[in-house]
Amino acid sequence: MTSKLEKYIDDNFDTSNEMIQSKKKRYLELSTLFNKLGKAVKDDGETVRIVNGAQEYTKVHPAIAEMSKINTQMLNIERDFYAMQKTKPVKTDDPPAKDWLT
Repeated sequence: MTSKLEKYIDDNFDTSNEMIQSKKKRYLELSTLFNKLGKAVKDDGETVRIVNGAQEYTKVHPAIAEMSKINTQMLNIERDFYAMQKTKPVKTDDPPAKDWLT
């Protein structure tokens, strides 16, 4: 079963290109991991309580930092995708724009 994201990539990019196939695989794996980390943060809360012997303190959920790193990786792959995007044909039926200055 293909996800909407996978279908979008297949429809808009040349998936016969091995580099795009590799980027697609990495992007989908990162997306899955990002969603799992997001679920963990949602389940556990944005902060976690740490007990270390007599010390007890609260800190930001460690998955949030990892989600930020994954997000950066995903954005970089997206930038690469759009640089290699299939070009759409330009519509040529439109009349040329008039030069109003002459």
